[in-house]
Amino acid sequence: MTPWEKDELKAIFWCSLLCPAIFGEDLTSAEKAGILRRISQIETEFPDGTRRKPSLSSLKRKLKIYETQGFEGFARKKRSDTGQPK
Repeated sequence: MTPWEKDELKAIFWCSLLCPAIFGEDLTSAEKAGILRRISQIETEFPDGTRRKPSLSSLKRKLKIYETQGFEGFARKKRSDTGQPK
């Protein structure tokens, strides 16, 4: 699996996990917070194969990324020093 495919898989994972908060129409911030709390209590299989509960802070951070940058925001950013000698 290429690094791009891994990034895409992770982005799809976070988007599907946050789906109720992302696509819930006309949700207040309190309702979104409640959804995130409920999601954080569910043991989930992550793309790396581990099973654990996602942290509430990670869910909040990922939701904010989606709201400001969209699906593309989940992709890893290239290093600013790519191609430069270290």
